[in-house]
Amino acid sequence: MTVDDLKEQLQGVGRRITDRLEEIPAYVQMKERFEGLTPPMQKLTVLAVVVVGWLIVLSIPWGWSSESSLSIEGFESRRALIRDLLKVSREAAEVPNIPPSPPVESLKVDVENRLRSANLLPEQVKSIETGANTSNLLPAERSSGSLVVNLSKLNVQQVVEAGTQLSRVSPAVKLTGVQMAANKEDQRYYDVTYRLTALAVPDLSAPPADEPPQGRRR
Repeated sequence: MTVDDLKEQLQGVGRRITDRLEEIPAYVQMKERFEGLTPPMQKLTVLAVVVVGWLIVLSIPWGWSSESSLSIEGFESRRALIRDLLKVSREAAEVPNIPPSPPVESLKVDVENRLRSANLLPEQVKSIETGANTSNLLPAERSSGSLVVNLSKLNVQQVVEAGTQLSRVSPAVKLTGVQMAANKEDQRYYDVTYRLTALAVPDLSAPPADEPPQGRRR
């Protein structure tokens, strides 16, 4: 096929398109109005049509680009959310389980051993008594018991050492109160009351209790 043949085919296609457009009343009206315009107005009209055509052509890839940007932003947001969830999941898995709190009698023995580690004299340990949870830091239903430790004639170093030792009794036992006052006989020393509260931690190692079988419905 030569160039002339291709040109004739294109001209034939153009004539057929023109003939079909001539059959459309709206096109005929627009053509008549265009031919009625002055030459400068015809040039402006042609220029406006060309500009509008180019804007339409350029708006197609712009729309695709906008949709792509929105898709990328949504993907980045979801990826960041998944990353945060995985981080929280890993941190939750790394948190050690708190063991159940020891019985109060056993806790008493641990406290006595801790006080001996603080190099306190026997006469400095006035009493170790069980008591109810009176701390505002912990609800009553979250406590399985409390110990009140009364010590007498402690110097500042002994106050700190005794508090440190008592705070390390068990992960499930917390130091929830300290009251300190100067000793009446010797103002250089202090009488201190420590309050320990045992947390009501469930025993997760124990197997779950079997549920009673439900009766059949009639």
